[in-house]
Amino acid sequence: MSKSRGEARDPGGIADPPAHEKRPVARTKVERWPIPAGARRGAVGRLLKVIDDDQATHREAIDATKVLLSADKLNLEWIRMGIELEEFEAIWQKLESLAGARANLG
Repeated sequence: MSKSRGEARDPGGIADPPAHEKRPVARTKVERWPIPAGARRGAVGRLLKVIDDDQATHREAIDATKVLLSADKLNLEWIRMGIELEEFEAIWQKLESLAGARANLG
């Protein structure tokens, strides 16, 4: 029985998956599919193993690093959007308060 490139090099399961398996994973990021926290932790752990694996090719380590950086960028974007939402809500409340005060004046 023949083994794929990843199985022959890495029986532990951290090998670079074939291209047809990468596409759905890439789509989860681009299309912002909800990923359960447990699965996210597992994926991050697997990527960190690839980065630290001396047997991994440079391409595998670079790809894993890019995925982690992209995920981090998305996390920072969500944080930024949350901050902007809080600021918007505070301004909205002030405007409603001013509108209420104006209605009481006149």
